[in-house]
Amino acid sequence: MSAEAHSKNHNAAGHETRDVAPRPVALFGLALGGLVVFAMLVMWGVFYFLQARYEASQPPPRPLAETLPSLPPEPRLQPNPGIDLKQLRRTEDGRLNSYGWVDRSAGVAHIPVDRAMEIVAQKGLPARKEVGK
Repeated sequence: MSAEAHSKNHNAAGHETRDVAPRPVALFGLALGGLVVFAMLVMWGVFYFLQARYEASQPPPRPLAETLPSLPPEPRLQPNPGIDLKQLRRTEDGRLNSYGWVDRSAGVAHIPVDRAMEIVAQKGLPARKEVGK
């Protein structure tokens, strides 16, 4: 090969065509992309089929059943724990500082703590009788 022909090929703009042909690489990329899209469509169809099959196998809802939203399983998170604690303390304080029935048929009532302490201070606590002396 002459020096002139060699320098002419060497200076030509382009890419190396001896090792990799660009057309088969591009076709392979397009085929791979098409295969991915095809697989996605097949999977979507399978999911749609299985969902329809699952829904068909479920019994119909009872007409008189309540349609209230179901609560998540325990333990549930408190959205406002500070407010819940204040409400709990208010309820407990109300119970500790008021009169009311615990069991009306048995005659058991609750009284305020301060009043109970006064009664205990006046009457004293019941004691066991001594045995054997």
